[in-house]
Amino acid sequence: MVVTQPVVKQAALARDRLQLLRQAVRELTSEQGLEAILVWAADVCRDLAGARYAALAIFDARGQVTHFVTSGLSAEERQRLEPLSEARGLVGAVLQEGRPLRRAPVDMGPQEAGLPSYHPPVTSFLGVPLVSQGRPIGGIYVMDKVGAKGFADEDEELLLLLASHVSIPVESARLYVVAQQSAREAQALYEVGKSLNRSLSLDEVLQQIVHAAVTILQADKAQLFTLDEARGVLRARALYGFTTLKPRHVTIRIGEGMIGRVPRSGQSIVVQDTRQQPGVLRWIVEQEGIRSLIHVPIHVDRRVYGVLSVNYLRPNAVPERAQAILESLADQAATAIRNARL
Repeated sequence: MVVTQPVVKQAALARDRLQLLRQAVRELTSEQGLEAILVWAADVCRDLAGARYAALAIFDARGQVTHFVTSGLSAEERQRLEPLSEARGLVGAVLQEGRPLRRAPVDMGPQEAGLPSYHPPVTSFLGVPLVSQGRPIGGIYVMDKVGAKGFADEDEELLLLLASHVSIPVESARLYVVAQQSAREAQALYEVGKSLNRSLSLDEVLQQIVHAAVTILQADKAQLFTLDEARGVLRARALYGFTTLKPRHVTIRIGEGMIGRVPRSGQSIVVQDTRQQPGVLRWIVEQEGIRSLIHVPIHVDRRVYGVLSVNYLRPNAVPERAQAILESLADQAATAIRNARL
């Protein structure tokens, strides 16, 4: 049997790639922190697949991007990238289907590929999911195979193998970040509760509440309306971050818009995209640039006293934990309001 030079080169390349994979798996356990793991994994995947570019994304349960890193771009190219907020295009297809996806040859822009705006065009694409407990939590993506029109079965197999190892520390690091964040939020709520109970002025209490809501939930704006049952309206009593609206200028009829429904239902409302949601108050959201929001009722003595809201300038920005946190803050606010009225 004659072994040709191309076969020898191919075997050597396969050995090198397996060695790189083994080394990568060993080093993976020594990486600390989610961001460090993602950056390292993107670099390794690009080398492993022989790609010009690579990216790695982590998503929350709603398909919103929580982390996104790239490899192969210059510092100037990375600086030009616009933030990626949601799974879309080929990147979104990998997440939704939970299986590898290959495309080649192609000539597509970043939008079609699901990459951030101003990413270089893609001529070939391979994406594999990161899976934890049977659920896709992210994906690894390599683009533009060097020296070939597209990625091969071997590239896919190697990336799937690496993804299975990467998913474990990624999920562990993600859960650690969530636990830390939860601890910080619990401490912040505790501090807010102490501060509110020291305040005797009702106006001061209401202003502290909207400030705390923005701080804890990292929101752009917050508002607190109190219910005037006699006139059937909600009156703005405290605003934070608003540029054009003033509290004395804002009254909303009960039943008007999403916020006006809260006193009737006594239930919280979350809107992840105001442009897609009928019933929001256009004159407020468009004037202030609000793209996502949450309204929660404030109950005092088992009656709806008012509505506490936080607003974001980005769509799909209301965190999964926001409702529980804001309702807890509303409960603390109710106690402080009750004391301030004595």
